[in-house]
Amino acid sequence: MDREELGKLVRRVWVEYCLEIGDTKPSHIAPWEELSEADKEADRRIGVALYDLAAKNFIENIKVKF
Repeated sequence: MDREELGKLVRRVWVEYCLEIGDTKPSHIAPWEELSEADKEADRRIGVALYDLAAKNFIENIKVKF
């Protein structure tokens, strides 16, 4: 996944969570296309950080097995 896809994934999960808990504040449930560039970048960075952490843990688990 590239940074853009990761950012969109973070946003999708966030919006789903907000809707689950009944938080319908427009800025909380705005779709990706309506976000400011700063908000998109924040979601991209969160996505990349989670991706990197998952990849690191995956690699460490493989090393343990071999």
